[in-house]
Amino acid sequence: MNVSHESLTQLLGRVDSESALISGGLCVYRVLPILYLEGQTAVRHREFLDVERWTPAALSTGIGELLEQLRRDIDPDAFEDLLGEDSGQIAELYSMAAEMVLRYFADDFDVADWSDWSSTLVLDIHQQLDELQDESGAQDTARFFPAGSAPDLTPLQALELADQIAILDRLVAGDLVDHSEIVEIAENGSRRVRSALSLIAREEG
Repeated sequence: MNVSHESLTQLLGRVDSESALISGGLCVYRVLPILYLEGQTAVRHREFLDVERWTPAALSTGIGELLEQLRRDIDPDAFEDLLGEDSGQIAELYSMAAEMVLRYFADDFDVADWSDWSSTLVLDIHQQLDELQDESGAQDTARFFPAGSAPDLTPLQALELADQIAILDRLVAGDLVDHSEIVEIAENGSRRVRSALSLIAREEG
């Protein structure tokens, strides 16, 4: 599998509208840990976080209902009250994740544009998660790259890019693949985000 921005762009250009919708929805799913931080009022909707509500089949028929629930739960003021004045960078992550949801309801909504935009924004979120871990000292191991070989992608960003490509590969294949593989990839991505947030919060606390 070729993991690069070029291969991602090519795949996004090949998917049909339904697959683009599913891809965008799964981008939102992977950042739900940011939108539903522990202690936030919205965490009462734990059933909403069930991955079974975010399968390709469920998204193809019910993504509007899911994102409408998310839109009702988005509350930046409550988020700021929870994390305090020193939470600016994590609050920025929350804002980016929330914007993915809000753009779905824009008057000029286009599914291909929304999917592509969500794909890019999730990569940006993962890059910032890596930066926050570096700043807090939360990285478990030192990262060393020989001179001239440093990657353009941060570690979490690279993993997210690979996940997006793997999901799109399977969506393009259509009925030839088992959609449980797509769900597993999405779950793993969500766990990575949750783990990164926990490390950052532990160090900052």
